Amino acid sequence: MEKVDLQANGDQGVRLSAETEFSHLAVDLFCRQHVTSAGQVFSGTVAQEDRGIGHRYEIDAEAGASYTLEKLVWLDTRLAAETVPDQSKVMVELDTTYQEVAKDSAAAWAEFWEESDITVEGDVAVQQGLRFSLAHLRQAYRAGPAYGLGAKGLTSESYGLAHFWDSESYMLPFYLHTQPELARQILMFRYNNLDQARARAKRLGNQGAMYAFMTIQGEDNPAAWACIFGEQFINASVPYAIWNYVWVTGDVEWLVQYGAEMVIENARFWEGRTRFNPQIGRYVINQVTGVDEYSEWVNNNFYTNAMAAWALGYACQVVERLKKEYPTEWARLAERLDYAADESAQWFKISDKMYLAYDEVREIHEQHDGFFGLDEVDLAQLPASEFPLEEHWPWPKVLQHNALKQPDVLLAEFMLSEHFSKEQKKRDYEHYEPLTTHDSSLSPSIHSIIAAEVGLADQAWKYLHQSCRLDLDYDKASQGVHLANAGGAWMTMVHGLAGYRLGADGLSFSPAIFQGWKAYSFKLKIHGGILQVHVTEQQTEFVRLSGAPIELKINEKKQRLEHKIKTQTRILKPILPPAASGKPVSAVLFDLDGVIVSTDEYHYKAWKRMADEEEIFFNREINERLRGVSRNESLEIILERTSKAYDTAEKTAMATTKNDYYLHLLEDISPSDILPGGCDLIDHLKERDIKIAIASSSRNAPVILERIGLSDAFDAIADGNDISASKPDPEVFLLAAERVGCSPVGSLVIEDADAGVEAAHAGGMRCLAVGAAADNKLATAHALDLSEITPSMLLSIGRRQAPCAVNESV
Repeated sequence: MEKVDLQANGDQGVRLSAETEFSHLAVDLFCRQHVTSAGQVFSGTVAQEDRGIGHRYEIDAEAGASYTLEKLVWLDTRLAAETVPDQSKVMVELDTTYQEVAKDSAAAWAEFWEESDITVEGDVAVQQGLRFSLAHLRQAYRAGPAYGLGAKGLTSESYGLAHFWDSESYMLPFYLHTQPELARQILMFRYNNLDQARARAKRLGNQGAMYAFMTIQGEDNPAAWACIFGEQFINASVPYAIWNYVWVTGDVEWLVQYGAEMVIENARFWEGRTRFNPQIGRYVINQVTGVDEYSEWVNNNFYTNAMAAWALGYACQVVERLKKEYPTEWARLAERLDYAADESAQWFKISDKMYLAYDEVREIHEQHDGFFGLDEVDLAQLPASEFPLEEHWPWPKVLQHNALKQPDVLLAEFMLSEHFSKEQKKRDYEHYEPLTTHDSSLSPSIHSIIAAEVGLADQAWKYLHQSCRLDLDYDKASQGVHLANAGGAWMTMVHGLAGYRLGADGLSFSPAIFQGWKAYSFKLKIHGGILQVHVTEQQTEFVRLSGAPIELKINEKKQRLEHKIKTQTRILKPILPPAASGKPVSAVLFDLDGVIVSTDEYHYKAWKRMADEEEIFFNREINERLRGVSRNESLEIILERTSKAYDTAEKTAMATTKNDYYLHLLEDISPSDILPGGCDLIDHLKERDIKIAIASSSRNAPVILERIGLSDAFDAIADGNDISASKPDPEVFLLAAERVGCSPVGSLVIEDADAGVEAAHAGGMRCLAVGAAADNKLATAHALDLSEITPSMLLSIGRRQAPCAVNESV
């Protein structure tokens, strides 16, 4: 910010105005404040510095008296050339109280939630994540058509506060269906920057209009990266958003007055950007960067070609509609744009003959020319430390492999859904999903939507949770809120689970619900009316709360919604891996040996003494195999190295002898033997009312807990005296969860043995592997020991795509 202007208005009001350096937007802050005590108002003196202004209060405070500072701030944004708001009028508006402002704010929020909320019964994690996302979308954009919608809103300076293509593609659907007046403002921002888009197209050697990929006021943002000049798919996002806006709102007058001009100039750009290839008899678009930024400067990117073809076809429809329904307005627009009579005919020809790469053998679409020939990578075999690839691989290595940053083909198949069969979408999904790193926050929501449509329940569940919880659980707060993902979270419910699509035939729904959820519900504003959708396992209910009757298709059947329609709900039955459960952690189950306290050396010495007495070979390597295994099973492992046969009585005696030696050694154990981080973590979990339990195969667990001073620290204990099968059987963990009143899916196990990790996995629980098991791939998360773990890390385990280090960020 620069050009700071400071002014004072009496002893209570001040103003600070500043202007942004590149985009020349002005921000005005007006402040009114006072200090009171027992009805007395204290005056302040103006305190002014080079770039700041306020008031200083000096008060002889009396002992026992209370003093209140009430400060009200009014903020306004404007173009730098516009007039500063009248300070005296603003101060009149600020002549109110905190209580009145709080009351107005509460009323505004109540209205927002009534119109825009998505309620979920049966999944607290999703409900919390959705409301977090919707609240940030509500706060991100109120400014008006002169201003764009930044990718991070005002939560961070990341991305230079710029407006991107995802503002139209991911965020606008939420505003359009809940606050359509804001969607109109977002599109007016693009209209107000149409001249800059025309100039940009000309600079790139093309006709028509080419919108900036990253902008604040229409021009390319100075912080932009080089490849944005290849990311020309942005130009299809604008007419696509216009089509959605006009259909959902019925605001054809806006199309005639503003939208049509953008659509036509957009089509002119795509006409000049395509080339007819006589060898294949199709139009092609060469040298672009598609949505997937891990594929730069390629020929015939699928998303770009598909969306360009659609945009050209839509432009033809708009021209014909205006000619037929608004001939006077069309005549004026055609003259102003110097429209040639045969322009739309050429657009239709290109749209109809656009090249979309397709592998006839595998029956899948190719993301771009040559994609199937790139070096292959198995993402499942890469360690978490290599993600995101763009930060850990040399860029040439990224480009030469077939890893995706985010969906390209799948995004096109969602946006142009009616043009692709479910069978085609499923084939493409199953090919591209394993290749996708999700290094972009735009990725999970689209995967959830497509997976729900084609019946891949586990994938739909996993990615829905990732999208809803991304900023809460996975990312660095300093980077700000990913608003496009917030819009994507809304889309996973409305477009994903509810199956809402908009096509040439209008609205359609294919409602589904996850098995185990009780219900979910949301509202959509359509043609000025309100449609409510309520979904349960038993049925889906569509209710027209206001507005005219709606023609729509439900489960492929055309119907007219006069008041209420009830229909069948698809049940998605995910077999949830613990890492994708998304359920908040409500109980932590600790193994004892190796997690809370290390008794390995005591066990080793006791087994070693017994084995030496029996002349059986035993060393530390064999001892490692005994981790998490019961006493009797440990003995069987030791006896593998001898040819001597022992009967049951002899084995019992040997096990008893070992235990006697072990108990004798344990006499020296004390609280000083508790492993680093153990006591602190236990205390923090208790403070948060998280249930904690010991789940150990050892029959000596009570003795050990007593000697280290933790007998009363846990809500429950399940040990070797209570179970009939030891790890990797999950019995001890299931028993411990039962004793603290928690379901397996809400439980988190902390284990240091592979057998224990396998037991947790078998029991449907999340698992933090520490110590010797820290590399176990079945674990949900990993750490060297408990000193690395904070409660917030621990309680968010299990909401990521794949096993990873607890301290890893996305």
